[in-house]
This record gives sequence, structure tokens and C-alpha cells, in this order.
Amino acid sequence: MNDINPLTKALGHLFWPNQMTPRPAGAPTDWLRFARWAAAAFTALTTGIQLIVWAMIGVVTQSIDSPWWLWSAVPGFLVTAFLTWMINTRDQLGIEPPATTAPERRPAASPLA
Repeated sequence: MNDINPLTKALGHLFWPNQMTPRPAGAPTDWLRFARWAAAAFTALTTGIQLIVWAMIGVVTQSIDSPWWLWSAVPGFLVTAFLTWMINTRDQLGIEPPATTAPERRPAASPLA
């Protein structure tokens, strides 16, 4: 994508995911990606447990109550979606540090030279 405005570049992954540039291979993982993974895992775990409890209550009482498990599933999904949007926007704007951040080392100059 050449010469596009920042808004289109920031939101482009939502509308044209196949036309956006991919993340470079070997780029390091970071805390934002870990936070997204942790939010998704926590949401999946808690929602799964709540679905099992909800189904057990439905079997014992023989009536399906309102889906109260959505009170934790929806906010968890929104947090995960927001973190994903932040990562994609950051990657498309080029804000992420480069894959290799090791400082360049040069030998010290000889005092005799």
C-alpha cells in the first residue's frame, strides 16, 4: 500500500485484511501480545466453566435460565478484540520496535593507532 493517510492505514486491516502488509517474520513477541493471549485464554476458560454450570443447572431444574454466562463472555471478548485492534493498528503504523534491537558493537579504537 503506497501513500495512504494514517486513518486508512490504521483501520485498513478491518476492511481490507488481505491487502495489508504482514508482520515481519521473526518479529519478537511483546507484552501486548501476551495480554491479548491471556485475556482470550481467561475468557475461554471462564466461559467454558460457566457454560457447563449453566447446562447442569438446566438439566437439574429442567428449565433453561437466562444466559447469565454472557456477563463475563462479552466483556472478555471485547477486551480481546480491543487488544487485537491495538496490535494490528500498531503494526500497520510501524510503531512497533524492529525485530532486531541489539546494539551494534564495534571494537574500541586502539590508543596506539
